[in-house]
Amino acid sequence: MPVAVLEKEISGLSPTQRDAVAMFVRFLLTQGDDFAQRYIFNYRKKPVKRELGLFAEGFSISSDFDAPIEDFAEYM
Repeated sequence: MPVAVLEKEISGLSPTQRDAVAMFVRFLLTQGDDFAQRYIFNYRKKPVKRELGLFAEGFSISSDFDAPIEDFAEYM
């Protein structure tokens, strides 16, 4: 984005918003490359194909799964 466009956009902000922009620019100057690599540009990477792990061979539910629990008898 050209600097002139940024200046026009920033000039339309409130003083508080301008301060926030200035703080963000300072942040980018100090640690921007690391931040951008970790958070902003990660969405461009292709997703990793994941393999089945824990439930690869399936799972089973106990036959008495829906049975009432004795400890909760007074609440039912």
